[in-house]
Amino acid sequence: MALGVPAVGGPRFVNGRCRGYGSLRLTEACRPILRNEESLELRKDPERTRAKTRLSRRQAGHFDDPDSERLWEALRSCRRRIAEEQGVPPYVIFHDTTLMAMVEARPRSLSEMSGISGVGARKLELYGGEFIAAIAEHEIGYEDPP
Repeated sequence: MALGVPAVGGPRFVNGRCRGYGSLRLTEACRPILRNEESLELRKDPERTRAKTRLSRRQAGHFDDPDSERLWEALRSCRRRIAEEQGVPPYVIFHDTTLMAMVEARPRSLSEMSGISGVGARKLELYGGEFIAAIAEHEIGYEDPP
């Protein structure tokens, strides 16, 4: 267990001016404690609770409709294929939140795609056409009959 100067009673009991790196020197005030003539109570810090993070729709496990889920999977597949070709992790191509924005916006052109957060000029140039094609292919394949 690592104890800092405040945890062991402050400068009354320890002196941080020791030549060894990261070491503390006990003061004369510690003698009665070391001989069990006095006691020293250490505080116990409360356990830190993790802040609840907002779950993405993917982590929460639901989309508004099955069509959006299918498009999500199609975009992830496109991203995975490109990432494997380039030998990089998929998130380097586009982050999940960017793919989710594509599912919501369903851009049909590069100019529409350029308005999506996470799609900069370079990624638009490199990958925009492939993702537009994946979205268009999905839309054609799942159009409702008249």
